[in-house]
Amino acid sequence: MELRAGARWGALTAGLVLGCWRGPALAPEPPLAVIPFDPYGGAIYLPVVINGDSAWLMLDTGLSRTGLDQDWAGLIHATPVATAGQVAETASAVVDTIRLGDLELPDHQVALYPLRGLSEASGRLQQGLLGHDVLQRFTIEIDYPQRRVRLFDPARYHYAGPGAAIPFTPDADRPLLRASVKIRGRPPIPARLLLDTGASGLCMILTPACRPPSRHPSGPGWRASCTARSRACRSCDSAT
Repeated sequence: MELRAGARWGALTAGLVLGCWRGPALAPEPPLAVIPFDPYGGAIYLPVVINGDSAWLMLDTGLSRTGLDQDWAGLIHATPVATAGQVAETASAVVDTIRLGDLELPDHQVALYPLRGLSEASGRLQQGLLGHDVLQRFTIEIDYPQRRVRLFDPARYHYAGPGAAIPFTPDADRPLLRASVKIRGRPPIPARLLLDTGASGLCMILTPACRPPSRHPSGPGWRASCTARSRACRSCDSAT
């Protein structure tokens, strides 16, 4: 009897130990691509290869469609998109390949933008912008200290760091965050903020823009939002 009881306790103890042991910790999922970036002017520029030609594209989470400068797109032989029965449109084109590190995106449709003005304003040649249509395929880590962008498979990605998770709402393919703006001595202003890596700084617009200047922004009917481009900033008080 004592031998049988000892055997039962030994089996129970082994079962508890095995039940608590989860095995070795899972190794972090390796990224699909690791891309160095240039933080010029507060933006994020990624080296890419499009149709065999090298370029730097701005990582722009506030942009719905990836786009190229229309003049440069012609030089790399991007194919204009044509609609049935009509001539080719100049608003979009198809490139054979876009290479991001070890990733290659074939036959990708891009928008065509006139970026000459942006090049002159920024002091850097703007060849294109990497937008939501590409970024939505991946989980993205932006490592500012190491100046690296890492692209992961969303189905296998698991974050285990000390950071906080902030939910966002996709609106017209752009990530919007709900927040509040606090001004000393004033009540908080509800805000919808656009998470936009293409903007060089924080920009707020207080709406509606037609509100008389005598009304303080913290009053009823005001809302704060972040624009996709700093140059588009304006406030109600400056509106005429």
